[in-house]
Amino acid sequence: MRLFLASSAGQSISLFEKEFFRLKGKKVAFIANASDQKTKKSWIYLDKKSLWDCGAKITNVDLRKIKDRSLFERLSKADVIFVAGGNVFYLLEIMQKSGFDKIIAKLLDSGIAYIGSSAGSCIAAHDITPVQVMDESDKATLKSYKALGLTKTLVLPHFNREKYRLEIIEIKKKYGKRYTLQTLNDNQALVIKGNKSKIVTQY
Repeated sequence: MRLFLASSAGQSISLFEKEFFRLKGKKVAFIANASDQKTKKSWIYLDKKSLWDCGAKITNVDLRKIKDRSLFERLSKADVIFVAGGNVFYLLEIMQKSGFDKIIAKLLDSGIAYIGSSAGSCIAAHDITPVQVMDESDKATLKSYKALGLTKTLVLPHFNREKYRLEIIEIKKKYGKRYTLQTLNDNQALVIKGNKSKIVTQY
């Protein structure tokens, strides 16, 4: 399994190419559903521009419009599945309704790489309960906060931003003993290759 869990993938995509493979000519399935409820989506443009600049071929995949077997067939044609940022709780709800949460592990086991950006990185963890402190859980109706379970580590993005720093410090104090937490600045990513993981930084 190959995971690139970034705070802001648009600012660190060159690190993905360094750690995994060049994106030129590669097919990227781009999932932006975490931002469905947002009016301003500058980070989506930044993420897409970084992919375009690398020469990637982007296909937008809307989890509200495709699900289950059809979704699996669509995503299986990609080299990379990119999950962008927004509200992580709404994202989890949409993933559950579409069946994405049930098929993603099999897709990644087949060799497809996963890129997460902000919420797209948080969602890769087993459980997103701690993120309630810095995101709006009331934007979704969920019975539990169990997420994709691709890694035991819960990424806490944007640690370098004053807007989120105090909330992240609160999360670490409240949940640090029960969860494996990893803070990331916007120029950093958690890279996972099989059983090995490391933090990489864009200087």
